[in-house]
Amino acid sequence: MEIKYLKAMHDAAVGEVKDVKTECALILIKLGVAVCAAAADADADAAADAAADAARKSKGAGAKKSK
Repeated sequence: MEIKYLKAMHDAAVGEVKDVKTECALILIKLGVAVCAAAADADADAAADAAADAARKSKGAGAKKSK
């Protein structure tokens, strides 16, 4: 199972993605040391989409004020 580390460990830095045994991955996730890499990628994509939508909305709001 691929995990993304949230905290520095003896064999991984913060943000590093590693493939580890499922049993180990589940323990590290429960301890708050890591998250599932697939879930972390999905969250990052959703956040990027939300930021792009917000930027488009803020640009559109200023354009409507001319008369």
